[in-house]
Amino acid sequence: MNFCIFMQKQVKYTLPYPFLLLLIPLFFLQCQMDDENEEKVDYQGTMKYFPDAFGIERFITDNANGGVYITLPECFEINHYIDISIKNTNNYYCYDNEVYFSADPIDQSTIPFYAEFFEDSSIKKQDDLSILRDYVIAIRKQNTIEASESIYSSMTTSENKKILLGSVKGHSDPYSKELLYQYGVIAVGDTYYILQCIMSADNAVFLHGDVLEIFKSFKVN
Repeated sequence: MNFCIFMQKQVKYTLPYPFLLLLIPLFFLQCQMDDENEEKVDYQGTMKYFPDAFGIERFITDNANGGVYITLPECFEINHYIDISIKNTNNYYCYDNEVYFSADPIDQSTIPFYAEFFEDSSIKKQDDLSILRDYVIAIRKQNTIEASESIYSSMTTSENKKILLGSVKGHSDPYSKELLYQYGVIAVGDTYYILQCIMSADNAVFLHGDVLEIFKSFKVN
């Protein structure tokens, strides 16, 4: 259930009537602000295993070139209380499929900070997107048990923007099931975006293609 709708129902039955006159309009206003940049759209690609072939166009951030969006299946709800990404500002969770998604905007001016993580000078001399991809892969491997990484690859979005791809597979702790962390790094002007999907390795057999369709939906309006 949408969080705003849930809270509106809760205050209706838990607070005295005079307070409702003050609080309910605030909930509706906040919900309108949350939803004003979101729109239900059809996927241009093919979604095979998520519940629907359409999704919700989620607002990530403003950019000098316009608003940046990603289309997620409708089951994804924003979750501000999970710590899965660098900035944790655009974190989503799909309960139905147990998949996490995040989108972190990274300013170009901060790339030297990420490059300093590496001792290898050849890595530091790479282009910015490659440095950022190598950084998120290295950090994830560092914090994952029995970690292994994929061969790097790339693809393009529906708007023909290049995305660098890489993934890590491993366990978050000795008792957890094996997870797959899929990353995509993309540039829009002087801002870079790190896309991440986390799912069980078992589910990735089915969901990985759909995850790449999500990445392809990245666009700038």
